[in-house]
Amino acid sequence: MLQYRNTPDRDTHLSPAMCIFGRPIRDFIPIHPGKYQPHTTWRETLQSREEGLRNRHMRAAERLSEHTRVLPPLTVGDSVRIQNQTGPHPTKWDKTDIVVEVRQFDQYVIRVDGSGRTTVLKEIRASYPPYTHIDGAR
Repeated sequence: MLQYRNTPDRDTHLSPAMCIFGRPIRDFIPIHPGKYQPHTTWRETLQSREEGLRNRHMRAAERLSEHTRVLPPLTVGDSVRIQNQTGPHPTKWDKTDIVVEVRQFDQYVIRVDGSGRTTVLKEIRASYPPYTHIDGAR
């Protein structure tokens, strides 16, 4: 019965499943790779969806980049602030640090003031104006 629903008509070249669902339904007869050809309406639908998504993503990218600016890269020795992940204010940018190493893809190795531990971060902010450390270094 399933095979009959997938068999194309000799006059219209469409199977009953293609007329109703727009695609062949699953049956137990395997199709060789490369032999499956979806109906043109499905290919057109796919192309229109891709174009619609592309337009939506382009509009979103323009909207999101409207009020952005490119920040200058940090160098070794720059004073930076990192976001406090713990404590009573977990979203404050209140920890001060120094850049120890600059890596690829906007990654920086920083040394946290006070504890002296080093960590690799991507989201850091340069301190403007630069503050003065206890030892007098920038």
